[in-house]
Amino acid sequence: MYTELDDLLEQNTTIDAWYDDVFLIACSILNDFSQNDWNILKNNILNKDLEWQKKLAYSISNKIIIDELDILLELLKINNDELTEICIDSLKLYCIPKFENIIKNNPNVLKIIHDKNNFQSNFTRTVIEQVMQILNFRS
Repeated sequence: MYTELDDLLEQNTTIDAWYDDVFLIACSILNDFSQNDWNILKNNILNKDLEWQKKLAYSISNKIIIDELDILLELLKINNDELTEICIDSLKLYCIPKFENIIKNNPNVLKIIHDKNNFQSNFTRTVIEQVMQILNFRS
């Protein structure tokens, strides 16, 4: 399944096609991932290009499982405002008691919260503030 997802994410599609249709296929593939597929994805994610990573981040959040959370937290290591925005927006779904401490103690999340005013996008700052409220972070 990992190879199928990798091939799909590497395809050149228009933005409209991706967000209208193709990401649903990616979500479906992710739903069928085995633990081995998740492990392969985690091992390869930082070696992929930025567009591939953005598409993946947008496709995550199907099952609200630890593997998806691990992927989002890994993607937060990448210094790109748009990717961070996608990841933080998805991260809101994981702000549940089961994952709260993992998120609150993640150095990537802490750095983003600390640097929230450095983001150009008002939307990104707003999303970061929403995550902070959900997790009861203090500014």
